[in-house]
Amino acid sequence: MAKVFGHDITVNYRDSYGLFACSGILFNHEGPRRGLEFVTRKITNAVARIKLGLQQELALGSLEPQRDWGFAGDYVQAMWLMLQHDEPQDFVVATGQTHSVREFVELAFRAAGIDDWARYVRQDERFMRPAEVDLLVGDAGKRAQAPGLGPDHGLPGAGGDHGVPRHRAGAAQGAQPPALRAAAGLRSWLSPPAAPTGVPEGRLCPSLLRDR
Repeated sequence: MAKVFGHDITVNYRDSYGLFACSGILFNHEGPRRGLEFVTRKITNAVARIKLGLQQELALGSLEPQRDWGFAGDYVQAMWLMLQHDEPQDFVVATGQTHSVREFVELAFRAAGIDDWARYVRQDERFMRPAEVDLLVGDAGKRAQAPGLGPDHGLPGAGGDHGVPRHRAGAAQGAQPPALRAAAGLRSWLSPPAAPTGVPEGRLCPSLLRDR
């Protein structure tokens, strides 16, 4: 309800008072500052702890829901670019790609060097949602034309292992391991995008954006 109100009031003030106001409809955007209560960070935090012997298993709900996950840094850039447009408009910010929770789990464990991920994952009824949404995907039909913006940062198939070093350092100090800086093993997914070059002033052109 709050999001719908925020969108509608933005449109209302723009139409009524001529404000340069844009409404962004952002699909799931993930990054190292994501809280552990979200499934993406819950997974990567657990994978790093399992890798270091600090945790035995990962309890999840359904592994089948699919989400349109993108990198939060790209979405922040998209917010700024909205405001550089000649006319205020509303935009959908998404990658246009979906990945299941199962696929996310597999990628995270693989990045940590663990192939037999199923032995560590347990489905728990407590985390099953009674009204689960099976598929969420944004319409990212508008593609980038300006140089330097590069592709969307979706989920990759390979990467490094960001979380384990910090957990190891925390364990060595006898302290509670800190939250991961980034998703374990999803280096290219969470790496900040290259700084745009040659982008014409006032143009809104990343592939993440589409007119609503």
